Amino acid sequence: MGKSIVSFLFGAVLLTSISAKAVVAELGLFYFSDNLASTSDFTYSRTIYDFAVLMNSEGRKLWSIGWNYSGVSTSDDTPSGETTYSSTETGPKFTYLFGREQNWYAALAYNLLAKAQFSGAGGEAEWRGTSLKGEFGYLPKVGSKLNIGVKLVYHQASYNEQITNSTTLTQESNTKTMIYPNFSVIYKF
Repeated sequence: MGKSIVSFLFGAVLLTSISAKAVVAELGLFYFSDNLASTSDFTYSRTIYDFAVLMNSEGRKLWSIGWNYSGVSTSDDTPSGETTYSSTETGPKFTYLFGREQNWYAALAYNLLAKAQFSGAGGEAEWRGTSLKGEFGYLPKVGSKLNIGVKLVYHQASYNEQITNSTTLTQESNTKTMIYPNFSVIYKF
């Protein structure tokens, strides 16, 4: 199934008549840290980043198609133990800028490859699967080539393979779902 999706995306890019001046780079970042000190210490941190290279079609400058790379790192340190999760994901991304000034933003990314490292009370494991990301935001133009703003992101990673002890592969279902704000920059070359 993965090869058919990649073939479809390659064909879609060719059909949009891409030119060199239609390349768009997009960068997003979210960081959160929380520390509660009482009779016991609780510490939570989240770092999420994404980067995409997209291309606009000649006739419709509002639609873009390209490739996305994302990373997530979380750490929860509580009196009951520490839990960490870190993932990297990559796959195709579709974006749409709309509104009178093209300040509103919507996007959908389907990451064909998602790999995570999880460590908790039950031990350590590597998870493999796919993820889906939907984004909506307001990124006003700062110049003729630059948009800067914020977006709300819905992210769900579904893992169907688990590797433990670096050798044991099992079919196990694990899901990580997040909703978070994201500071974003879009630059049009």
